[in-house]
Amino acid sequence: SQIAGFSSATLYKKAGVVFLIIDDNSKLNGRTSGSVILTLPDGFRPRSRISFSGSTNIGQACVFNVETDGRVILMSNTTLSGYLYFNVSFLAK
Repeated sequence: SQIAGFSSATLYKKAGVVFLIIDDNSKLNGRTSGSVILTLPDGFRPRSRISFSGSTNIGQACVFNVETDGRVILMSNTTLSGYLYFNVSFLAK
């Protein structure tokens, strides 16, 4: 399924594993540590908190947490700029 507000975002589940792929087209520019960038719907949330990394097209590395309540939170002490891309998979609740 598509995620509202993102030009290229895919969320699906197969055999109990959630796959989330985001290309934000600069939508998240200016977001800082602690920003919730999206909330995953019920059925697409992790069993326990997971952390993963992403990067922007200008080489900016960043770390995110996916909480069990579905919030995807930027954890890096940075201000996002450029195009952000990430691809993460995890076990669903």
